[in-house]
Parts: sequence; C-alpha cells; structure tokens
Amino acid sequence: MKRVLSIASSDSSGKDQVIRLLNLEKKARKWYGTVLPFSYFSYCLRPRIECWLSEKSNVICQKLSNESDIIEKAMFTLTEQVEGGLGTVPRIFFDAQQEAFKQGKPTASPDDSKMAGNDDDIRVVEQTMQPRSNSKATGKPKMEVIEIT
Repeated sequence: MKRVLSIASSDSSGKDQVIRLLNLEKKARKWYGTVLPFSYFSYCLRPRIECWLSEKSNVICQKLSNESDIIEKAMFTLTEQVEGGLGTVPRIFFDAQQEAFKQGKPTASPDDSKMAGNDDDIRVVEQTMQPRSNSKATGKPKMEVIEIT
C-alpha cells in the first residue's frame, strides 16, 4: 500500500487525494473509535488500494478520490448510517466489522498503539510558512509533506 500511495503522491493532485483519504481515516477513528473503522480500512480498503500498483498515477488519483467520496458519503450522510449500539454509525464500517467477525478475522488492531490515532506507517506532516510579525506576507503556500515509513 505504501508504494501505491507514494506513486499517487508524486503530483500535487495525487498528494491532495492521499491527504484527503488519510484525514478521513483519522476522523473515522476519532468519531467512531478505533475498533469500528478498523475492519473497513484493513480488510476492504487496503486490499483494493494494493491492487492498484500497476496503475498510472492519474488512475490511482481518481480511484483514491472515488474511495474518499464513498467514505465521506458514509460518514456524513444519515441515510448511509445504521444503528450501531451506541448511536448511528457508517454502514460500511458496521458491515465490514460484521463480515470480519463472520470470517474469524480480528476486528481490532493487535497493535493498540496504531489504533490510538498514531499511524506508524503513514504520517501527514504539515508545516505552514508564517510571515514574521514585522514583515509582509511572503505569499508562500502551505507546505505539506507526506512521510511514508
């Protein structure tokens, strides 16, 4: 998966899509806890992304955009949510967890430190170039760096 995301982030549009997807995953973990989204991101999304290795950057970028659209719709559209015991949750997360359970797969990460919102594989590092208080704005854009370890 790292290689596919590296290919996608080789241009600015692809980088924006990688950051968008990572931010959605971060929000999912923050809003729905670390357990519920795990099965979707691990068993549904990750295998799809890994299959894109032979694709060109622009195709990967479009596919990442489509995947992000699906996740956004699930997280922000009430009709895409189901009762999850403690409130409504995205159907795609709930269904992925149920399917993983049926297949006997873990429904939570064995590495709790990763699930605490600290993704050791991919980190988005953002730096903003701020002008000094006495100088005019330099017009330099915000610099974003994707670190894949």
